[in-house]
Amino acid sequence: MKPFKSRKVRVSPPSLAANLLLGYLIKIFLLGILSMIGVGMGWWMGNKFTGNSIISKNQDNQLEQISTKEWQKRTLLRRRRLELGIDYQFYQSLIRELMRQRYPRLTEEELSLDLADANWPKERYSLEMEVLSKLSRIPKTYRQLMGKDNQPSKLDLAKRVNVLRLSGNSLYDLADTHFFYIFPEQKNRDFEDETIYKVWLAIAAEELDILLSGKNYQRISFNQFGSRQLDDHLKPGVGNAYAVFLRGENNRFLDVKLNSNGKTLLSVYSPTGKQNILKKSPQGKWAGILSETGYYEFVVLSNDQKPINYELQLVYSSLNKGR
Repeated sequence: MKPFKSRKVRVSPPSLAANLLLGYLIKIFLLGILSMIGVGMGWWMGNKFTGNSIISKNQDNQLEQISTKEWQKRTLLRRRRLELGIDYQFYQSLIRELMRQRYPRLTEEELSLDLADANWPKERYSLEMEVLSKLSRIPKTYRQLMGKDNQPSKLDLAKRVNVLRLSGNSLYDLADTHFFYIFPEQKNRDFEDETIYKVWLAIAAEELDILLSGKNYQRISFNQFGSRQLDDHLKPGVGNAYAVFLRGENNRFLDVKLNSNGKTLLSVYSPTGKQNILKKSPQGKWAGILSETGYYEFVVLSNDQKPINYELQLVYSSLNKGR
């Protein structure tokens, strides 16, 4: 019997193509795992540190009661707010205030519900869409400061406008006109202790920068008696300010008339601010003796829903004969 001889079995190494395919599949698998981890961490970090979480653990059951169409509408609001860069806490407080004003029948509990609650008030969607549309009209620079600690105060803005020989009164008139054009329902309300006051401050800051750019501002001096006519046009919610140097001694007299093809308001302030000669007056005219020397402030404001043209006429004279 012949002894058994073992045979060596030669195993061929994997082909180059097989190695490449295997490596490619491994890379795809690892990239998929890393992507899932990244998305999860990004979602967690974003919700943890930006206050933008819209789903809580105890809301899972309620989510099942919300239709896909309704959920898409709600998430659209959140996406739009994020695009506009509006602070979450500020926005929630603002919406609750406006909901309370418009729908006083809603309870505080209903006003506090968030997007993931099945009992979220149906009126809230239309109001939020309206508010987001209005806030989008405020430039991003000022919009992002709303509700933040570094948002300039009313006093800060008034101090800055003084370099133009204007007081805070003129700036506030311009801010009011702009603000009430966007939020007409806030007229005749005292809202300085409310969240929406932050929106007014943002608009006032915008109006200040427009003044400083010279776009709606002019400085004029009367070196002798005479008249001056100032012509311009205004879009809705817009105004112009003029600082006019006038001497008030020796019975100096001023006649002011504002003519326009639409609704306007006129303010006139004395140099020291002691006299509000006119305060957003619809009559648009005044005549009287000047008791102060310095820069008088004239503010022409649009109170119309369409663009208008106006003429502001100033006649400076003396009541003394021979003068």
